[in-house]
Amino acid sequence: VLMVKTPQWTYLNSKGVSDIESKAPLRCDTPFEIGSNTKMMTATVLMQLAEEGRLSLDDPLSRHLPDLAAQIPHGEKITLRQLASHTSGIFSYTDNATDGTPGIMEGALGDASMLKKGYTPTQLVKFAIDHGTPTFEPGESGKWAYSNTGFVLLGMIIEKLDGEPLGKIFERRIFKPAGMQDTQLWNGVPEAEFGLPKAYYKAPYAFETSEWNMSQGWAAGAVISTPDDMARFMRFLTEGRLFENADTFEAMVNGGGPADNPFLTYGIGIGEKSGGGLGHGGQTLGFQSDIGIFPEEDVVVIVWTNTANSLAGVGLQFIEPILRDLELLHTAK
Repeated sequence: VLMVKTPQWTYLNSKGVSDIESKAPLRCDTPFEIGSNTKMMTATVLMQLAEEGRLSLDDPLSRHLPDLAAQIPHGEKITLRQLASHTSGIFSYTDNATDGTPGIMEGALGDASMLKKGYTPTQLVKFAIDHGTPTFEPGESGKWAYSNTGFVLLGMIIEKLDGEPLGKIFERRIFKPAGMQDTQLWNGVPEAEFGLPKAYYKAPYAFETSEWNMSQGWAAGAVISTPDDMARFMRFLTEGRLFENADTFEAMVNGGGPADNPFLTYGIGIGEKSGGGLGHGGQTLGFQSDIGIFPEEDVVVIVWTNTANSLAGVGLQFIEPILRDLELLHTAK
């Protein structure tokens, strides 16, 4: 599915099927698992709480989760900013561990029973503590390493401060204000009534992953949404309509530093990609997506597939030159 939404017109189209057995076509309005695009939402609430004076991005992790911080290597040094900008060095529980233990999510590729297994946020963090080793010292100059564990810790802090389950917090602070009527954070195996297409890991699509337990992503990647809703989110976010202070979004974008491909820079849960697009990418065990906006031109791009391995994850980089050829974007800076 591809959406390009400009102030003048919207292009929305789909190719392929939602089920390789029935060959039912993939519909444009079908909901999908947005994966790590969820991080933009977790980071948005983090910035809202900072505006309210209930936390500072430079707070140490130990201020909010002292028991867990005491168990994490370098836990006394790690700050919330480092967790949100992937500069904490904390091991990502989704990766295969250095002690040989298959990572949560990665392990499901070799053991189908792990696909449907549910986890609590604490269990996800404990996996990283028990089996992983730090990638580098927190805030080490020039170092950047993507870590889902960091965003689970941020989700736990958000729940502790706001006193509700994370899904309720997202609904109150983001989904309702932005008019996102078809979006939710889900913490289990998706139900049939959600209308998701069948999901597959990769070609030749022998491994169906529709029953992936989304608790394995949680604050790092467990939101279900639609292209229309995600376009609304990107516009509300970049226009500052989810914040009290108009400058907060800029602080979010500029709150980190240089990053690795596919990002040029990475701030607080959001990155800059080629051509000046701002956004994220997402991957679950059955979906791949790229979601971004070119703020100056108000052009939103959303691409997703119901397979976990595809070029959708770098969609913005492919589409941006086409948009420039169509003179929808200004000349690259």
